[in-house]
Amino acid sequence: MRSSHEAAHKPSDLEAQFRGETRYGDGYEYWTTSQEDEESSSIREQVASGLLDETDDEPKVKRNPIFDRGAGRRTLIRLTVMVLVVFVAGLAYFVITYFQVSGAAEIDETRRADAIIVLGAAQYNGSPSGVLQERLDHAYNLYADSYAPVIITTGAGAPGDITTEGLVGYEHLRSKGMTDDEIKLIPEGTNSWEQLSAAAAVIQQNQYDEVLLVSDPYHTYRLLDIANELGIDAYVSPSAVEPSFMDYMRETAAVSIGRITGYRRLSAFTE
Repeated sequence: MRSSHEAAHKPSDLEAQFRGETRYGDGYEYWTTSQEDEESSSIREQVASGLLDETDDEPKVKRNPIFDRGAGRRTLIRLTVMVLVVFVAGLAYFVITYFQVSGAAEIDETRRADAIIVLGAAQYNGSPSGVLQERLDHAYNLYADSYAPVIITTGAGAPGDITTEGLVGYEHLRSKGMTDDEIKLIPEGTNSWEQLSAAAAVIQQNQYDEVLLVSDPYHTYRLLDIANELGIDAYVSPSAVEPSFMDYMRETAAVSIGRITGYRRLSAFTE
């Protein structure tokens, strides 16, 4: 048996594969810093510095997650989900508003008041349109039934008109026998907010406590909102005009926007 300090045989053809000093143990000698040892040491240093992941079979350089191939797809999915959520929420808001507007069209609060306000509508060269005439005739019937002693007509003219909606309304009521003391003319306002805003000054000047608003049924919800915004104590008495589906859709859009921006701002967009 060889002594533990006796050198083990090292074939001459393997000598080139080894580096470093010779050590002895258990009756043979070995070399601690082979080429393979040097490569393993280099790998361990890279793992310790965080450049390599030691759990991988093959070392891989860590990637920045921003440039990960799946990052763009995940971002696109998140944006798509956000857009869908906003769309669904907006659609739900519009649908709810539509039912509020159409439901308010059934409201009729006809009662005694200090004055009746007729919201303006189209006129053609001094003759009221069918919609405006329905409003004026309804207001006159309320007056004749003693619901109010005064009718206020409102409305400016469209560009190029030779007269105004308010003046046409005044003349129509005069043709029915009403006197100047029973009609107040406000030839102002190209939309509901402007007309009621102008009427608010007359209401305050004459110290009217309550007024009846006469317009088409589908205007009811917005008219009450505008009156509340202007501080007018108002009730609605709609005309007999039958609204169309598109009337409701346009009114729903106006209410949907007006409740967010305020009806005064909305009126500035629709001048």
